Amino acid sequence: MSSEIISTTRPSTLAVDSVCAIPGFVHRILEHLGDEGDFDAQDATLRLLSTLGKTHIVPTTAFAMLWHTLHGLKRVINMMPRELFDGNSPRQWKPLLENARVTLADWERPLFYLSHVHELYLNQGPNVLDHFPAYHTDRIFATVRCNNVLLTPNLHTLSWTPPNIIQAERWAPFLHLFVGPSLRTFHMLVDNSLTVRDIFNRLPDNVCAQLTCVILESRSLCVGSTRWTAFSVNRFLGRLRDANHVSTDQLSINDSVLVGLGKLANLTFVQLISMKGQNVPITSDPLFRRLEHLHTIGTDPEHVAELLPVIWSHALEVVSVNFLLGTGKSYELLLEALPHLPAPENVKEICINDFDPVTYHAIGRRRSLEEFFAAAKDLVSHTTAKPGDYTIAATCLRALAEFSNLTRLFLVLPLGFAGLTDTLLDEVTKNWPSLQSMSLLPQVSFPLDLHRPFPIELTLDAFITIATNCRNLHTLGLVIDASAPLSEELCQRALAAPVCPQLFHIEVLDSPIQSPHPVARFLASLFPRLRVIHAGADVPLACGPMAALSDYFERTWYSVQVALPEMAEIWARVPGKSWKDIKVVVDDDDLRWFEEETDSEVDVEEDW
Repeated sequence: MSSEIISTTRPSTLAVDSVCAIPGFVHRILEHLGDEGDFDAQDATLRLLSTLGKTHIVPTTAFAMLWHTLHGLKRVINMMPRELFDGNSPRQWKPLLENARVTLADWERPLFYLSHVHELYLNQGPNVLDHFPAYHTDRIFATVRCNNVLLTPNLHTLSWTPPNIIQAERWAPFLHLFVGPSLRTFHMLVDNSLTVRDIFNRLPDNVCAQLTCVILESRSLCVGSTRWTAFSVNRFLGRLRDANHVSTDQLSINDSVLVGLGKLANLTFVQLISMKGQNVPITSDPLFRRLEHLHTIGTDPEHVAELLPVIWSHALEVVSVNFLLGTGKSYELLLEALPHLPAPENVKEICINDFDPVTYHAIGRRRSLEEFFAAAKDLVSHTTAKPGDYTIAATCLRALAEFSNLTRLFLVLPLGFAGLTDTLLDEVTKNWPSLQSMSLLPQVSFPLDLHRPFPIELTLDAFITIATNCRNLHTLGLVIDASAPLSEELCQRALAAPVCPQLFHIEVLDSPIQSPHPVARFLASLFPRLRVIHAGADVPLACGPMAALSDYFERTWYSVQVALPEMAEIWARVPGKSWKDIKVVVDDDDLRWFEEETDSEVDVEEDW
């Protein structure tokens, strides 16, 4: 039947392509290829479509869309002649090359399919994008040995992450078969392998020159990470003509790699993993002249502070620092160094988080919270830590005054800020009128059993400050003391304050609170769209009383959240927003808010 169709059907035209290449058309095809959900095409269908595609029976555009999400090599194997493999041992590939020779005809259909593959992820586990079992990869590589051709000429994204060092050695000779003239994004797990290093260094210069995104990471980023020699890394960097995005932990034992990175003419995004002090360049040469995003992971904030002066870019918009258990001194040095960037007024986001995803993933398989904290303590070896080691003075926030166009400020530090008062918050937030997100919080997953050594000095007055100074805010994170009764003077100032119309999410962690209903009324008057309040903190079981108190605060803040929607609706109906127009009735089973029909004298303190 297929031959009859081929002989009587005309090749597709642009008009046919435009009609047939709609998502619904492709979806209907996929529904009939195999099981719904995974769209796993049957072998015969794949072979037929390969033939029809070459003879223009299937429109070119539709064919490309059809294969857009099918990245695995399993389908290529299924299109090869069955006699090439031993079907009795699917997990232990045994190509029968001594009995059946692989010819160009055998590769015709697979290569036609592979020419439509634009993304290929050969990853190390089932929980990552498009996991592909290693034994399937071994099988296809065994067949490729007999036909050394470029398999994916139109591939633009390649993730090359073998599951272990043995597989890395076995796969290495075939890397160049997937690297063609269209490759733009390359992610590779680096092993201390001469085979991998040699093959990678022998990639054509024209291929390296066109790469725009490069990610080179060790298999184990935390313990004994593998590093190539500075010569190998710098030789590779020198061939990256168009690279604008580089993420790596391959920083050698000196500053030469960072100097090489800094000289990349088009680099706009860099992520440095596990950078050490000896990696920081000591040079007067202009480096990182076009950098827009600076991200560091597993790098002491003190070393990041040393790196900032060598960044010459006036286009820097994002600074992100992630490190587990940085000391108060190191974070203060970082905050004081930030204003020395060439153009603080152009920076949009500052994110400093005392949480290191590299360390987290190293201990993330711990089943319980207690095991996580125990493993973290063993890893960082802070056995004699004192609260004072992690205390950060809130006055350091004044160093960020020049960042007048910030839209996001995320400072989540070990124990938070000491001495953060309502007055100081008012002073610093006046410099950030464009903020859309702000968090000044302690790290809730702090792995050491240390109590906050300073009092919480922010009060509900801080919310009036936020509504006045940061009118564009969407999310907010502050630890405040909301346990004191609301005074009439505070209520009247809240009425006089402008409304912050966009704020919908507040994070308060373990902020003290006593009476939820007055606080709900207060917040609803300032933030009419506020609907989510996140409270509570993850603390070790060693802090038993603290954990119990945190649980009480969490439940009380949840009561505030429950009351917010109805309270906001009432505020919208009350003329003039007078406190005395609203009365609160508390039943045993429910909290009902309603508008009084007549004016009545209500004691403010009692009603609040």
